[in-house]
Amino acid sequence: MTAFVVVAVVGGALCVLSVLFDGLLDALDLDLGGGFLSLTSVSAAAALFGLTGIVAVSGLGWGPGAASALGAGVAVVTLLAAGLLVRALKRSGPETSQTVLGARGRVTTPAGAGRYGEVHLQLHGTTVKWTAVGDGDLRRGDAVEVVELISPTAVRVRPLDAG
Repeated sequence: MTAFVVVAVVGGALCVLSVLFDGLLDALDLDLGGGFLSLTSVSAAAALFGLTGIVAVSGLGWGPGAASALGAGVAVVTLLAAGLLVRALKRSGPETSQTVLGARGRVTTPAGAGRYGEVHLQLHGTTVKWTAVGDGDLRRGDAVEVVELISPTAVRVRPLDAG
C-alpha cells in the first residue's frame, strides 16, 4: 500500500509541475510515438496507477498483485488517451494556405496599394483578424477575398465586386 501512495504522490506532483512550468521541463519529454511519452502523460499515468492501487487495496480488498495489474491497465489507457489527444491537437495546428485561401471578410483598417491594413475574415464560422495588403486601395468596410498567404499572419486580398 505504501508503494501505491508514493507513486501516486510523486506522479501527481510531477504532473502538476509539468503543467505549471510548461516549457521549463521540456528536456524531460521523450518525443517517442508522437506524444505518447511526455513528462505530463507519464506522470499522470503514474499518479493514476498509484491511485488505482490505493482504491483496489483499501477499498476493494484486493491483493497487491491484482491491484498492480489493474493500475497498470489504467496507466496504459491514460498514456493512450493522452497520446491521442496530443496527436489531435498537433493536427489541428494553425491556419494554412489551404484553409485561408478563398476566405472572405471585410476591411477594418484601410490600406493603400502595397501598404498593410487589417481585415476580419470568416474562417470555420469564426471571425479572425489578419494583416492584409491589396493591389489597390482598401477602404474600411470593403468586402474582400484572400488570394495569397504572404506569411503566417498576413494575406493578400482582392476586393469583391459589389453586386
